[in-house]
Amino acid sequence: MKLRSINAVVVGAWVCLILVVGSGAVRVGPSRVEEEGDHEYPYPAEKISSTFKTVEFSLSETTTAKDYKAKLINVMRNQLRSSIYFFGIPSLPMKKVSGLDRFGLVTLKYGSQVSVSLVIDVNNIYVAGFYSNNPKATPQKAYYYFTGDTAYQTVASQLFDRDTSVLSLKYGGDYGSLGDRSKVPLGRSPLIAAVQALYNRKDPYALKSSLSVVVQMVSEFVRSDLVMNRHKFDESKAADRDMEFVENNWASNSKAVRSVTSSSKHFATPIILPLSKPEEAIKNVDDAIKVGLVSLL
Repeated sequence: MKLRSINAVVVGAWVCLILVVGSGAVRVGPSRVEEEGDHEYPYPAEKISSTFKTVEFSLSETTTAKDYKAKLINVMRNQLRSSIYFFGIPSLPMKKVSGLDRFGLVTLKYGSQVSVSLVIDVNNIYVAGFYSNNPKATPQKAYYYFTGDTAYQTVASQLFDRDTSVLSLKYGGDYGSLGDRSKVPLGRSPLIAAVQALYNRKDPYALKSSLSVVVQMVSEFVRSDLVMNRHKFDESKAADRDMEFVENNWASNSKAVRSVTSSSKHFATPIILPLSKPEEAIKNVDDAIKVGLVSLL
């Protein structure tokens, strides 16, 4: 696999950080439930990192929730955030990125051979597609991309070797296309199984649930502590209605935090999670921070 400007830094026994692709302003959001344009608030003094570092993380049957959060989720958050904070919550850079800088890689490994690289659109941490180099598969090197954005296809020539086959999944990456989340278990074992399935890639149409797992357990976990903490990593259990609600409404929840005044901190409209009682409504920024509603804006 061809990558640009690679510098590996080993962290512990399992994890490496790989400096992959250029500078990037970042916007999170794989669900595509809410589409956003460029951010409406100009911050000319904003400091944006000169490089976007993607993460390589190795999974095993002994991987703990603590390790997963510390060595994957938190590492991604630290790399994606800008210098702007709202009430202590870090914000992503405000302007969209184009060209090669728009994309990075998150590589998930299992064992000594199984490895899958998720191509990430750093404007929204949307999973554009995935790559695997499997000697037993046909073709051996393949990049499968979601429909909906021509850049998801053309980025292959910038990231991978020329002999990589570039193939359309024939469906989009939104949750409506990937299937019912309530029927897709999350957790350590489902994530390992998803990585194995994407590595083997025998039937693209059978990969929808596996893609749903990696989208939720990478992109959505980075977005929200509530989503991540509501699930026990060592159990296999699908997202509940609260988790789905937060996944679907990350953009509006982030906007709500940015829109409040420093004096009141109150939201214009309280946020009520589906499984919560009315008196448990999230009424202000302090409530949002307490439950981990948004971890990156």
